[in-house]
Amino acid sequence: FGSRCRIRGLFHVLMRMEKVASTFAWLSLLCGTAALPLPASHIAFNSSDGSRLLHAPDARLEAFHQASQHFTSEEDESSCSRASAVMILNALAPYGVAAPVDGKFKPYPYWSQDDFVLSECVRTNCTKPCTLPQATGALGCEHTLKAEALHASDIGSPGALGELIYEHVGQKGIHLIVNYDRSALGQVGGGHFSPILGYSSNGGNPMVLVFDVARYKYPPWWAPVELLWDGINTVDSDSNMTRGLIVVRPRGPFEDVFFF
Repeated sequence: FGSRCRIRGLFHVLMRMEKVASTFAWLSLLCGTAALPLPASHIAFNSSDGSRLLHAPDARLEAFHQASQHFTSEEDESSCSRASAVMILNALAPYGVAAPVDGKFKPYPYWSQDDFVLSECVRTNCTKPCTLPQATGALGCEHTLKAEALHASDIGSPGALGELIYEHVGQKGIHLIVNYDRSALGQVGGGHFSPILGYSSNGGNPMVLVFDVARYKYPPWWAPVELLWDGINTVDSDSNMTRGLIVVRPRGPFEDVFFF
């Protein structure tokens, strides 16, 4: 009997190890190879601690479940808002945000970064790089969705930022794109856009999950809410306004869902 118990216990351990290995294999494929190490304040999505945050019971991950499958890289270092936009546009397909059919993916409807800038409305709002108001206006050119800019000066504090992210990333059909200054987070670079796909309370030190569209540069990462606040509470010299968030939702029954 004792031998059977030990064998059964070993079997369960091996099954858990296989599950963990499968998880890390999937995360590695998703993240690819990044050139730069993350700052010490960050946690790589495809690390053991990143997996712990992802699987925490209190993690808010509705945005992750909807958008991670559409993760893409910016086509150049000035196209971060465009790459972020098409990730969210493709994630909103189940909510009536229709994608075009082009030669790249024909006969399947799917947004590409080239499709996004074909619109004269988008080009009028922003070519590249974009300010927060310009990127918001470009997304708003898609008439089936609503895009709203929230500057750090509107949000007001790190605590308010955390509450806003907590509510929105846990809701179906609502997505956030963050515009921040990389240098304020200890990263290499300046102004940048990427989608926020998750939140974890992390034992009182809340963390947010950002899928960095410069995949060649950094993997997706978790960082403290307070640190992200430092990144958005910076002034964009092109607009003379603080950076912040874009809240994106489909028009219709989801349009009036807003928790700020």
